[in-house]
Amino acid sequence: MISLERGVLLKRAKLVTSIIMLLIAWEIIAHLVVIIRNVPFPTVYEVAIRLIRLFSGEPLYGISIYKHLADSISRWILGFSMAVLLGIPLGILLGYSEALWDLFMPIIYVIQTIPGPAWIAIALILFGLGNAPAIFMIFMVVFHAVVITTASGARSVSRKYINAAKMFGADKFTIFFKVFLPAATLPIISGLRIGLGNGWRVMVAAEMVSGAASGLGYSIIESRWSLDFPSAFVCMLLISAFGLFIQRVIFRYIEQSVMRRIGLTRAG
Repeated sequence: MISLERGVLLKRAKLVTSIIMLLIAWEIIAHLVVIIRNVPFPTVYEVAIRLIRLFSGEPLYGISIYKHLADSISRWILGFSMAVLLGIPLGILLGYSEALWDLFMPIIYVIQTIPGPAWIAIALILFGLGNAPAIFMIFMVVFHAVVITTASGARSVSRKYINAAKMFGADKFTIFFKVFLPAATLPIISGLRIGLGNGWRVMVAAEMVSGAASGLGYSIIESRWSLDFPSAFVCMLLISAFGLFIQRVIFRYIEQSVMRRIGLTRAG
């Protein structure tokens, strides 16, 4: 018990040390940029003050920081949810059927090679300016990740499990939901994790170029014109913090819950 507590304390101490090292490096870089290039670079203090003011209600380009954050999250959730709802069933179907795999997976692999921001031209042609092109770009980068990992996982399910279920008299419905689907769960979760990060990152780029009138990405690109670089750094910190919160807290909880339900536990 004591050893476990020491391990937790040591891990927390390392985390705090890493954060302190990052802040020190940030401060050094800020002063070096001013000295070498004679241009302002936001310091830790300046960004912290701006963060407090924004969270105290000071508007950022006519909108509160809470509104910017909520709009970014809503776009990401919508694009991610649509990709998951379509990608998982399609991935399972492609992994289950050899013929469909050969027919459609080459198309999915081609889509995978296209970077998220490259979809902006198609997004603007299809949807014009506003929220829709940003949601479309998020959908595209999440969709292929979910389909590929789900299909690959479904395809890798050992036939011996299916044959064993047939020997015990299981019908196709039971085999699919009780054998095939649980065996493909871990790859599906892996695809969701990849899509999660990809979708959140491309959301920022999408807001910069899609004509959205709010959001963290929009605020960063607007700061270029107003030279409000502390606000841009605040938005970058919020992007990082929320992304880490989703990955390390929310998704980890969902992942562990699903794995417990299917009788699996995380290694380590």
